[in-house]
Amino acid sequence: MKQLVIFCLLCLYFSSAHSAIIIFSNGDTINAEVIERTDTSIKISHSAMGEIDIPTNQISTIDGKVFAAKPIDPPEAQQIDVASAEQQADTKESGETKKIDESSGLFAFNYRPFRDWTHKFGGGFNGKQGNTTSASRHFEYRGNAENAQKRWDIRAIYDFNDGGDDDAQNEYYLQATRDWLRPDSDWFYFASGKYEWDEYKSWDNKITVIAGSGYDFIKRKDLLLLGRFGLSGQQTNGGSNPGLEPELMFGGDVNKTFSDVHSVKFKTAFFQGLSSNAGWRNISTLDWDIVVNQLWGLGLNLGLENEYESIPDDGDVNNDFKYKLSFVWAWGGKDGDS
Repeated sequence: MKQLVIFCLLCLYFSSAHSAIIIFSNGDTINAEVIERTDTSIKISHSAMGEIDIPTNQISTIDGKVFAAKPIDPPEAQQIDVASAEQQADTKESGETKKIDESSGLFAFNYRPFRDWTHKFGGGFNGKQGNTTSASRHFEYRGNAENAQKRWDIRAIYDFNDGGDDDAQNEYYLQATRDWLRPDSDWFYFASGKYEWDEYKSWDNKITVIAGSGYDFIKRKDLLLLGRFGLSGQQTNGGSNPGLEPELMFGGDVNKTFSDVHSVKFKTAFFQGLSSNAGWRNISTLDWDIVVNQLWGLGLNLGLENEYESIPDDGDVNNDFKYKLSFVWAWGGKDGDS
């Protein structure tokens, strides 16, 4: 009877703790009794090492069976610290990127008025039929930019020829137009200004200011067709009819891109004077741009410009027609936010 009781006690002991062959992840093997097991560790009893806790991620197999440890999630506070550190790192990196981008502007300080503009500078020859008939040297700058909120168009031209009175030419003008676009509508507002000077016309200079509305009839990547209407004021200094002339204005633009090599731009504007003895006038321009070398931005420009006045100043003719051939250097990009 005593021997039976001892045998039962031994069975209970070996049922609660059994000997197992444990192989670690590094290849080591021990024979120990597994006392307790959790998701993160197991407690064993070894004859030499005693009772020890072993992390489950260090165990490969137990009794030949692959041991799959459950992943251990870091404490919630640690997760918050890690997320906060990652956010701070992203913010720092974004700030450094913005700082580098802003410091790469004009003269390395945060001043980039013509960022993402397309610039074209040309020089060549100009022919004219009007108050004088001549062939002269021609220089021109054109700048364009557009994004979802606005559209810019700037143009400056200088023509000169030191010939005689019959063919001499010395004139320039600067014109800038800005459109205020509406992303949810084809309507837009615009304002334009122009300064003209011509040594061989009866007047000294002219200043024109226009404000009004416009509508994009077609707006695609390869084609832009729009119309404009508004009020204009032209201040003429010198000549037979100096002073300020209020006018009604309407016109339109067509920009067509045929390929990466050929593109055409046409602009026209009609002005009707509002005073009792005022006439009407029209200004139209046509530019055909041909890309010769895309890598270097080199190209050619063939242009026409015609200005008609129904009642010209004394000594001037009704029609002033010009044609030009220019070698062009283009640089810059589109869709700026300037």
